[in-house]
Amino acid sequence: MQTWWLSFADSDRPAGQQFLGVVIVDVNDEDAANISPMVLMKRMMHGLPPADSSDDWFAAAVLKTHQLTINPGGECQGHRVDDIAPPDELAKCPRDRLLQKPELAAWGVL
Repeated sequence: MQTWWLSFADSDRPAGQQFLGVVIVDVNDEDAANISPMVLMKRMMHGLPPADSSDDWFAAAVLKTHQLTINPGGECQGHRVDDIAPPDELAKCPRDRLLQKPELAAWGVL
């Protein structure tokens, strides 16, 4: 299992309104394996070389936000966090919901 921090923004919105929120999701081996053929196909369609496994995990995390209907749209940037965050702190992180600026600020992230 991997835990991903996904940050969403929309550069077409006015300044100060571009940040859409953060979602923290857990994805497993099966999630990454299931999306791997789609990632490969999309990369081939665009003339890109095969992805490394982290691309499959990122794509699985983004897909999960769509499946949970918590993806706010816009652009997405993601980072795996279970390999860098202290486990006790990571356990406190809310999962599978959109976190907005006030909640992130109260949490000390913004």
